[in-house]
Amino acid sequence: MSKQQEKNKAVVRQLFAAIDAKDKERFLKAEHPDFSLAFTGIEKPLGREDHFAMALMHSQAYSDMKHQPEFQLAEGDYVVTKGTITGTNDGTYHGRPATHR
Repeated sequence: MSKQQEKNKAVVRQLFAAIDAKDKERFLKAEHPDFSLAFTGIEKPLGREDHFAMALMHSQAYSDMKHQPEFQLAEGDYVVTKGTITGTNDGTYHGRPATHR
């Protein structure tokens, strides 16, 4: 594995840590300025600010949210991370009341 691939994997872990800490400055530092996130269910790709807002929405619904990366694979500029996200739903989520589970 190249040094760049190891660096890319570390960036993903840093990003998860910033989300868990609700640290916008650290989040924006970890994510590239040209970052774009697209997935089914959203109309247009999210930039860094919108991505952080989405992450913050999740962390407000799950105040003790924790990302636990367990396995990472890097190929070229791509990083795939398998892991677990845990947390207690103690806030509203998409308009639904907290379940406290």
